[in-house]
Amino acid sequence: MNAESLASNRRSIYRVHPESNDRIALALLTPRGEVAAKEIVDLTINGACTRFPRTTTPAIGAGDRVTLLVRSPGLSEHTAVEATVVKGVEMESEWRYRFRFDRAGQLLRRASGDCYTLFNRRANSRGVKPAPDDELSVEVRLPPQFGDDTLYPARVRNISVNGVCIEVDGDLDADLMDTEVVDVRIVLPGGEVIETGARVRHRAEQDGVICYGLKFVWAGPHLSLDHMEAILEYMLERFDSDLHEVAH
Repeated sequence: MNAESLASNRRSIYRVHPESNDRIALALLTPRGEVAAKEIVDLTINGACTRFPRTTTPAIGAGDRVTLLVRSPGLSEHTAVEATVVKGVEMESEWRYRFRFDRAGQLLRRASGDCYTLFNRRANSRGVKPAPDDELSVEVRLPPQFGDDTLYPARVRNISVNGVCIEVDGDLDADLMDTEVVDVRIVLPGGEVIETGARVRHRAEQDGVICYGLKFVWAGPHLSLDHMEAILEYMLERFDSDLHEVAH
């Protein structure tokens, strides 16, 4: 994979075109009131590209600071987000603007797990392979009916916001084969600890290596947007690292 492709991969991991049932709405706050976007062309954790009606939207240029209003059933309340105009293009009947959220965290902290997943849908569907020298570890705890509170170490094959693929030895494999839900403890490079539940989704064996796919349960007591964001940030760092290696 060349550097250009990797750069595109790094960007697209957190870009998503909202679907009709996402019900996310965005408006520009102006001195005369709100102007609703005609369409959200794409949406990222850091900004948005939008189409606004030309007749009712004031002209704004690159570098201008604006306030955007974001509404969604996945947000605990309507949220005002300060943003900077990255680019503006005047069309025959509309303005196309790309905005960078100045403080994306304030939006994500008010989001439900479902809404956070929307902002990171592509990150949910792919994973990254840890670098050989990454201090990334995972341990698995079996459910209470096993009567065993031990945390069993496993090797991380790849990880995403949605789950983790692990390599296990024969002893742990014998127990996981009959298990639907487990607890996992992940330590990211840098020392951040993430503890959550996970569903056992699939098992595969190749060349003597036994792998399990675990889907994180980001709900109830395990819901932590900070943890989701920490995994996403690790994923982006891995893409940046791969890009750096190819470029040099």
